[in-house]
Amino acid sequence: EECMEREAIEKGHSTSAMAANFAAACGAKRLVLSHFSARYSAGHAAAPAEAGTPEPVLQDPAEKLGQEARKILGDDVPVTVAKDFMVLRGDRDFAPEPQLAMKRLPWHRSSVDISARSEER
Repeated sequence: EECMEREAIEKGHSTSAMAANFAAACGAKRLVLSHFSARYSAGHAAAPAEAGTPEPVLQDPAEKLGQEARKILGDDVPVTVAKDFMVLRGDRDFAPEPQLAMKRLPWHRSSVDISARSEER
């Protein structure tokens, strides 16, 4: 843990524990963890299967960081583990939206959209 903290500081980052301690010290109402190391964001890892469950449960590896932060903050401060395209709205106390912000990314246009724009010119 100390080695990871030193490495994070050298890179101008924080560990989940450092972020949680800072959130507690400044009286934050919510902690959102984002910008994860590749070791936590590369795909999904299989968690051990629960008793009576035939298959392992897929869990986002970054969720481990959320669990670490929750141990420090307890139930007082909600911890959100950010995901790609997650929307956090200020008018909803920054609670995550249940669905992704976009169905289709703006740079992924169909060839029909592109040819229609060309014909308009």
